[in-house]
Parts: sequence; structure tokens; C-alpha cells
Amino acid sequence: MKSASVWYSACSFVFAVKPVALVIDPDPATSATFSYVLSQLGFRPLTASTGSEALDRFQAESPSLILLDLDISDVPGHQLLRHLRSNGGQAPIIVLSAHADVRTAVEATRAGATEFLKKPTSRDELRSVVQRLLPQALAAGGAMAPDRDRLLFFSQYESLFRRSEKMQAVEELVRRVAETDSPVLIQGEPGTGKELVARAIHYLSRRSGKPWQKVSCASLPADLLEAEIFGHEPDAHGTSHKLGKLELADGGTLLLEEIGDLPAVLQPRIVHALQDNQLFRAGGRELISIDVRILASSARDIQAMVTASVFRQDLYRLLTVVSLAVPPLRERREEIPCLVEHFRRRFAGEFNRPEPQIANDLLELFGAYDWPGNVRELENLVKRWIVLGDEDQVRSELRSRMKAKNGERMELGLGLREIGRRAAREAEQAALREALERVGWNRAAAARLLKISYKTLLQKLSEGDFRNTPGRRKRPLD
Repeated sequence: MKSASVWYSACSFVFAVKPVALVIDPDPATSATFSYVLSQLGFRPLTASTGSEALDRFQAESPSLILLDLDISDVPGHQLLRHLRSNGGQAPIIVLSAHADVRTAVEATRAGATEFLKKPTSRDELRSVVQRLLPQALAAGGAMAPDRDRLLFFSQYESLFRRSEKMQAVEELVRRVAETDSPVLIQGEPGTGKELVARAIHYLSRRSGKPWQKVSCASLPADLLEAEIFGHEPDAHGTSHKLGKLELADGGTLLLEEIGDLPAVLQPRIVHALQDNQLFRAGGRELISIDVRILASSARDIQAMVTASVFRQDLYRLLTVVSLAVPPLRERREEIPCLVEHFRRRFAGEFNRPEPQIANDLLELFGAYDWPGNVRELENLVKRWIVLGDEDQVRSELRSRMKAKNGERMELGLGLREIGRRAAREAEQAALREALERVGWNRAAAARLLKISYKTLLQKLSEGDFRNTPGRRKRPLD
């Protein structure tokens, strides 16, 4: 596996204009370490070892992010911090000091520090803080939307590919195909990160500075999907002219999500666009030339669909010049602790919640669960944990999911239909119980919350075992 520095060198052309990060530190080794981390995250780092040098760099470059060691020479650290805050707009300022105590941290915060870190600071700790401050830094630097999207993506790059051997193999293939304009079919279970892999191909390619577009083939009926992809001309009903995703992506990349759901009537048109780089808008007669790289993703087995004659073989062959499989999370469990940590910090920042510590037994449960919804399921559960702040509920839910999964395995002899019925009943009962607990077992309020009639609620309660539930109101439920 190539080192991160080799990877960065290979794709440094991605950042035509990078936001500037100013590192103010008297120690050259520390400055070099911080600069390396900032480079990985897409910044152009500048260093200053004295206060006067820092002021010169600050005035000349207007940095989007500042790292300041309070122990800088020739200018009092807090005085320099106040000047940077007064003249630096909204740029985040990360203050560091080897002589950190509560008083120093409070004074730095009052003087305008966004974050305060005690030295020595590890690369991982600095990277985590900078990632959290990226949106603020990019807004302060006035980054355009494509640059902002690109930088935010690369802030996640290491977490996406560098945490497991299987994803490192995916990264190697991604970097190789990114150098070409070849179509790529990305396959994998729902929630594995297929879109992120597609974005990596785009942002590592020569098309990085050009448009990135995506469209879900599963979200719209055929006529609307046609207009979404190919655009349409004005019609007799006064519908206005519309550019499709293929035209909007001209010069860049279009991702066709869930290509297996592409209606048969549109498949030949995609073949034409791939082969000839031309299209007709819906209702149009003008042949329009385009320059678009097409990527496709699918959770379905496209080759099996070709065999079943429900997907065109010529389209399959055009899309699978390169085929790339994203492994499910259960096959790369070593990523789970890092992903939990990433989402924990991310959602604590987004929802202005304290970052909860994770107990060892809970982390073991995260690692033991199979995650049929993959990274997306993990992300949603961590989000719920941060929003509700209830670690016991997450622990209970994971155990319940694992128990249900084991029960499914033991009951396969019942037949698929009966297993489905039981699962539906259990899910319904769980929803009823959660709604009732949320409203203090007030049945009328629970009915409103569930958007069902009071009579239906009583019927559902009579079908389940709600009589001896701990903590409910003592009055009978039926």
C-alpha cells in the first residue's frame, strides 16, 4: 500500500486553489507535523516561527484556519491571538500551549480561540479537531461549492479507505481507474459507501474541478427519470426547458445510482450516451454533444439481471469496463471503532451535544453486530445515541437486533412468509411500546404520535402482551 505522502503527491493536482492554514509555532518539527496533517485535509499550510513573521503571513494570505502556539516568541501569545481574531473574520483559531491549565484555556477562549489543545498534540487529535472545524474554515475562506465539497470529501478520505485491508484494496483500484475516463460499475450492499467510492474516483481524476452530478434510478418513474437524466424541451402545456443531469455534468462525472432499477425503455438511451457522447432531450430533435464520465452503482447483481434478460447486455458491457465491489461492514469489522468515533464526534458537533464516552461493553456490541444496513445503519444508530443521550437504549437495541437475527436463523424452517409475519408483528409491537413509553403510557397521545385512531391502538394493544410491562401506568390498558 502506498504511503499517505505518495497518495497526496499523486493527487495534489486536485486542489487548484487550496484554502490556506497558518501554523504559528516556534518548533520546526511540530510545524512540519501539523503541516503534514493539514495537507492531508486539503489545506495549503504556511508556517511562521515568530510573532512578526506570523503577522506578515497573516496579512499577505488571509488564512482560513490558524494554529497558534501561545508560547511564541517576540509577541505575547494572547496579544497576538486578539489581533488575529479581530482581523481574521470567522476563521477558526486553534490555540495550543505546553503550559495548559483551566485558567489559560479560559483566557484563550475569551481572547477569541475556537479550540484549545494541550501540547504535545497527536496527529489524530489535531486531525479530528480540524475535521470538525472544516465547514467553518471553508466558509471563512469563501470556498466555492465544488471546492468545499471536494475538501470535505478528502477530510473523510482516510477514514473511508485506510482502516481495513479490504478497503485499502478498493482504494488501490480507485486510484488506478481515476486516471482514466473509463465507466465503472460499483457494486455492494445498501449502505456500504458506494457513493463515497464514486466521489473518490471523481475527485482523484482530471475532472475533479468540473461538475459532479448524481441521479437515483430507483426514485422516479420512467418519464420523470428520462427528463431528470436527459432534460426536456418546452411542451404545449407550458413546461419550461430543463437541462438534464448529463448536460449539467458536462466536463465532469455523472453517477447513476441503482442502475439495476433503470427502466428498460431508458437503457438504450444510456448506451447511446456512453458510446457516442451525444443525447436528445425529451421532446427535442437537436443532437447535443456532451463530455461526461459515467459511473454506476448497484446493490443488485447486474450480471444475474443480464442472464434473466431484464438488463441489456450491451449496457452491462459498457459499464463494466471496470467493476468494483465494496465489501459489507461485517467483512471489515476493524473499521467499526473508528467509524463509531467519527460519527460520535461529528453528530455531537452538529447537534451541539456533549461527546459521550463509550463503554467497552457497548463498543464490543458494536463490533459483534453484523450490520445488515452497513455503515448507514451504524451512522443512524450513533446519531440516535447522540441526539437522545441514552447509552442504555443503544445497548438494549443492539442486543435486541442481535437476538432477532439469531432467532431468524433458528426459525428458517418456518418458511419465509411466516418469518416475515413474525418480524412485522415484533416490529409493530416494539413501535407501540416505544410510543407508549415516550408519552408516559397515555394511550390517546400514543395514538396521535403513531398517526392511528384510538380504536386501532386499543386493538393493537389487545393483540400484544402489555399487561405486565414495568414502569407503565397501573391502570389497565384494555
